[in-house]
Amino acid sequence: MTIKKIKQYDLLTNDEGEFLLEFDLQTGQPESPQFYFDGQTLVLTRRSDQIIHFPDIPDEMKKGIMDKAEILLAECDDTLEPPDCGLVLDYIATMRP
Repeated sequence: MTIKKIKQYDLLTNDEGEFLLEFDLQTGQPESPQFYFDGQTLVLTRRSDQIIHFPDIPDEMKKGIMDKAEILLAECDDTLEPPDCGLVLDYIATMRP
């Protein structure tokens, strides 16, 4: 099992309160991704053998994440040129019960 801590990521929200978590491309394809938020760190189980921690969630976004059943994730590769613009994967992760 791989456990990784990602310190550089973007967490965005739109006018409807939907969240987008953008981070660097990871190895392998996601399989039934789920997330958990403990009030400080968002933990993504990307696949059964791959867990990713996103520390230091901004205070203004903490309450909103706690209320979400799912978030959109985008994995990017900044070395790609337009028209790809770096986006490699996008998928939804559900809140882990």
